[in-house]
Amino acid sequence: MSKSFARTLGVFALVFITFKVNDAIPLTAKIVPLSGKYDGKERITVPYGEADCYKIILGSLTFWFSSDDERILYQYKDGDTIYKLTDLTREK
Repeated sequence: MSKSFARTLGVFALVFITFKVNDAIPLTAKIVPLSGKYDGKERITVPYGEADCYKIILGSLTFWFSSDDERILYQYKDGDTIYKLTDLTREK
């Protein structure tokens, strides 16, 4: 099944791209230095579960990565919208 969409994902813009599940999506980007702020640790709860996370702020985006060795992205905030991890499938 193909999907077409126009959406901005972080610093990458995908515009009217048609692809199938498991297709590789080539991205071209200019490497630009980012300046972020570490805003401490927080214990957060999302549908996937509860975790101690590092809170990182990059401009208007805020990310919560697990503080364990896996550094799983549990949650991120873009403006007034918060995205929370609901499921995680690991490849074998």
